[in-house]
Amino acid sequence: MTVELPRNEARSAPDLCRNRSLAPGSGDTLGDVPGDLRSTAKSIAIGLLPGDLASRVGSREPRIRCLSSPAVVLDTIARGRVDLLIADPSDDSGRRLELMLSLRERFPSILVVAYTRLTPAVVPQVIRLAQANVREIVLYGHDDTSARFAGLVEQANAHPLTSRVIGLLEARLGDGQPALRVALRELFRSPLRFRAVPDLAAVAGMSRRTLYRQLQLAGLHSLRLVVATGRVIRAVSMLGDPGRSLAHVAAALGYSRPEHLAEQIFAVTGMATRETREEHDFACLARTIIDHIGNAPPDTDD
Repeated sequence: MTVELPRNEARSAPDLCRNRSLAPGSGDTLGDVPGDLRSTAKSIAIGLLPGDLASRVGSREPRIRCLSSPAVVLDTIARGRVDLLIADPSDDSGRRLELMLSLRERFPSILVVAYTRLTPAVVPQVIRLAQANVREIVLYGHDDTSARFAGLVEQANAHPLTSRVIGLLEARLGDGQPALRVALRELFRSPLRFRAVPDLAAVAGMSRRTLYRQLQLAGLHSLRLVVATGRVIRAVSMLGDPGRSLAHVAAALGYSRPEHLAEQIFAVTGMATRETREEHDFACLARTIIDHIGNAPPDTDD
């Protein structure tokens, strides 16, 4: 099946996902991504739904941004900020189903959710989604509550590697330092907000020197490496998707060149990029990251 695109373009859904022109900054986008989605430093939850379902989602969970065009959705995904996609597999004569299956294959780090009406015709589509490991199904008029959609947003944000790293860091911090805990959680959940050490200090509400002392007590001596870890973990998570190259991920996360990202991955993990792609034991990888940044020497200007 094909996805109908603006300007009378038509390509198969798999071809759309593989097309290198989707890479951020390529100058050849398939749709007009809204300005707030281009510039946001946060991850995005998006919906590709018919009007009535889109209105229902919007009224229940404002963090889910409903878009009307498959091209814009694909372009937004290419920019590396999407954690959650909700779509109706029965929409557009079944073309949405093919798009959902293709995205699940190419970008498994994105939580793909079906939101649809329960009819006899949709049952085979739900079965195909389940066979592709798309198991989150929301039924119109049954469980499409605010709490359900909010839970999906939180589930999408909680990548297992991120959650494990946060847990290990908080174990090092002990029971105190609540402001620092909040800042570190924000660092890992919205890493693009943090360009340098002063950004982390500002969110924690403390001076750089106080921040350094508190992290030093937890056995972390390089503030720069701690800040870099947030973005590196997001990169490692994204690189687990077959549809993403190192250059693609580097551009999406604001690195000037892919080699810089590769250097940062090695600095934080002690592993080559290829090795992190092949490591699927997130608990082991999280321990490796915490041990590695814990053994890093202090920043030279601290």
